[in-house]
Amino acid sequence: SICCSDQFNYEDEITLDLINELPDYYDEINVIETNDDGNDADDEWDDKENLKEHYIPNTYSIEFMKEVVDFADAKDSSGKRRRSWKTVKHRYRSLPDQNYISRFRKYLSQQGTKRQKTQNIDQIVYKKFLNAREQFLPMHDIDIQRWALQAAKEMNLD
Repeated sequence: SICCSDQFNYEDEITLDLINELPDYYDEINVIETNDDGNDADDEWDDKENLKEHYIPNTYSIEFMKEVVDFADAKDSSGKRRRSWKTVKHRYRSLPDQNYISRFRKYLSQQGTKRQKTQNIDQIVYKKFLNAREQFLPMHDIDIQRWALQAAKEMNLD
């Protein structure tokens, strides 16, 4: 036990390069699996340029959401939807279920998710803060709150 021991070995590895290595980590996860005979697991799907994959789930951009909704809602000449959920899921594998398409429609009608809007507000307020600091203006908490409320009002954040 630790109480009776006279020697203690401790190894710790610290790295600051975690942010730079994340895309490589996600690339390794999304490698195509192979069968026992060495062939690709999905022999029918070889078109890499049509495969739209985002590596980090739940961080979908507005452009990606619009692309998914447009792809899913495409209609043929008779006015019926051309694509089933299976086709959409095959092309956009990062979508966990069919409900994401309706969520994307809602987010697009609101011009983005709440998270995206708050991130935009943070960027706007930070730029105003830096601008005020460069001009050596006195700033207080109330100024930052006022800037954030103005930006939220401009973005229709309820």
